[in-house]
Parts: sequence; structure tokens; C-alpha cells
Amino acid sequence: MNEMLLKGIERDEITRLPYLDGFCMISDKVRNESKESFHIVAFDIANFKLLNKNYGFREGDRLLNSLIKKMCIDNESCIVATRVYSDHVIGLYRTDERKCTVAEEVTAFNNEVIKATQGKYPVVPIHIHSGIYKIKDNNEHITSCIDKANMARKAAKGNYRISYVEYEESILKSHERTAEIITALESGIKNRNILILLQPKINVINKKIVGAEALSRIYDKNGKIIRPDEFIPILEKTGKIVDLDRYVMKYVMDLVEEWYLSGNSEITVSINLSRIHFYADDLVENIIRTFEKHKIPAGLIEFEVTESAFLSDTEMIIEKIAKIREYGFKVSIDDFGSGYSSLNLISVLPVDIVKIDKGFIRTSLNTDRGKDIMHGIIKMLKDIDLGIICEGIENVSEEQIVYECGCNEVQGFLYDKPIEIDEFENKYLNK
Repeated sequence: MNEMLLKGIERDEITRLPYLDGFCMISDKVRNESKESFHIVAFDIANFKLLNKNYGFREGDRLLNSLIKKMCIDNESCIVATRVYSDHVIGLYRTDERKCTVAEEVTAFNNEVIKATQGKYPVVPIHIHSGIYKIKDNNEHITSCIDKANMARKAAKGNYRISYVEYEESILKSHERTAEIITALESGIKNRNILILLQPKINVINKKIVGAEALSRIYDKNGKIIRPDEFIPILEKTGKIVDLDRYVMKYVMDLVEEWYLSGNSEITVSINLSRIHFYADDLVENIIRTFEKHKIPAGLIEFEVTESAFLSDTEMIIEKIAKIREYGFKVSIDDFGSGYSSLNLISVLPVDIVKIDKGFIRTSLNTDRGKDIMHGIIKMLKDIDLGIICEGIENVSEEQIVYECGCNEVQGFLYDKPIEIDEFENKYLNK
């Protein structure tokens, strides 16, 4: 890094890098005076908060400074760098393809960091996420260049198999779509126009309703429904899924209270809890606080948690589920059979109901051996006093087979798709 350019520039006390405004000023000056080509590289340290928690802030600062020294200060390709916040660093790099590409340099840097830290921080895996933007026009505003490098960095986050992502226009489109969906969610919450649908759960023997699952749909700015398979991953990645969960929870509790006070007291409604929501410290407290504003038995509310939620931080999630059940709520494990750890989990999970995944059902019903496996699993679940619902039942033949395997309750298009509240009440509550 060129120290001559830093004379008179105010610097960050921890890293001795210039502040962002100084970085921008130097970057503009260098680009305007040079015919060379440049890259912006934005990088951060995966699990940096966890590192500070386990090894202390002093050790975190030490690691950060050692990485900055390697990638920025002692790097001849780096013109200037800045720490935007915490562990987030941005650098302007001279492009010199004769030496090695910026991508190769970033990859080598990440591999070196992983190797050097594996033994030193055994509790916390260290990985560098980098975003690279090649500046095609030196007249492009520096903040635009930084934004594009950061978009690429965010696209790299969470993927430990790669060291970097190079900016492409598709990343900008993805970023814009993410912003549109978040705006749609926030507008829906503010204006209370998120669509809540209910899909009934039916007893196979008497054909009566035994419960329902609440599902949400979000409208875009043109009034069109955004598909759940599009908005849910985005909301989970950004953490905004917690806001949606809380909205649905309050809506359902209001609805169940209305039914209960009017005499429809036996309909249990389930609410999906995202695995991301379990990382909120106040999950259990918020559920109880919201519930206590309603005059209904806790048993009329069920929380559904997908099987995949238990694949990481299992103990923490089990502890919170146990507290939810202690209060009287029902808890079900959703998509059972979609993963590989189901049977191991069942022995330790504090749940009341198991919802068997439709994909697992379809696979099992194709052969006699599959049916035997299905029959054995259902028997095992019954033997340990768990309720069972088979999901995705679309025809009478499927219903008959799962019934013969021992399942008395089903959910699926055979009886109904997710429908709006008014239609549900008219069909199932005789209103």
C-alpha cells in the first residue's frame, strides 16, 4: 500500500487504515491520474463475532490486523484500503495480469488464512469471503464500485467452498429483487395486507377436520403474489423471516381467539417457525408475550419446525422447543423423511406430532418394500406416543395406502389446497 498517498489522511486507530472518505478521495485521485486498470476487493472474516466471543476482542483485532497487513499494507498491488466497519475491509488493487489475477491472489490469501488459523482457533472456523469488481471505466463513481464489490461479497457469504465471487450484472438483478421482496414484506406488515391461507388437516376415518396449517403469501408492488419458493429463501438469508413469522403468529392467534369465543374450540392451527427465528434470543418470550394477550388454550396453537432446522445448533433449538411445549403449545416436526437424520433426531426431539414428507411418501408407496418401511416407521412413531400426519396426499389411492400403513390424518390437495380465511370458515366451520 502506498504510504505516500496517506500523508495527512485521518486513520482508524485499530487498523491504521484511512477512513472511508479518505479511501474514496485517494481512489479517485489515483484513477484519474492513471491509465491503468483497477479492481475493488471487498472482504470480511466469516465467524468474526464468534471469534471475538470465544477468544476476546484483543485477539480479534490481532487477527484482523494480520490479515490487513498481508492483503493490504504489504501488498504491492494494493493502492489503498479502508475498514468500513468491524471486519469488513475494502481495497483498491492495481490489475497486473502478468503477475497473477486478483482472483488468484484472493484465493491464495484465503487458503493461507484457513491453514494458518485451523490449529490456533479450533472452536471457530475462519474463512475469508471476498467480492471482486473490475473497474471498466476509471470515471465510474467510487461508491458505485464499492457497492458492486459488496454485492459480490454478500453473494459469496455462507459458501465455504469458494473464496470469492466476481461481480456480474445478474448479481445486481438479484440484489434488486431482494430489495423488492423486503420492501413488499415491510409494506405488507405495515398495511396488514399479507395474505394468510389455511390448509385443512383431515381425519381419514370420519372425514372431519382436525386442524389447519397457516401459510403466508406476499404481494408485490403490482398486486401480484410472490411465490413462497422465491421469497422465503431471501427472507431467511436476510433475517427478515422473523418479522414474517411474528406477523403470522399474531394473525393466527387473533383468528383462533375469534373462533374459540364463538364456539369453534377444537380447531388447532399450526404456524411455521423458520430455523432462522431460533437464533433470536427472545423467541420464546415473544411467543408467550403475544399469546398472553389472547383468551385461548395454548393447545390450540401448534408450531411447525422443519426437520432441516435441527441439523445445526441442535441443542439450542431443542432447548427452546422444550420451553415452548412446557407452556402448553403443540410442536410438530415438518418434512420428516426429507433428510438423513430423521430417526436419530426423533429419539431426542421434544415434539408432539410428526408430519411425514410428501416426497418420502411418494417414494415409499411405489414398492412393497417401501410400504413395509412406511408401516414400520408409523408404528414406531405411534409406539412413542407421537401424532402422525401424512402430507401431500393428492388422491384416494394414496390416502388408502397411508391409512393401511397406520396413518389416520392427512393433509393435501385430495381435500383442499391452501384457501383464504373466508372460504375456510364457510367450508369447515359452518359459518
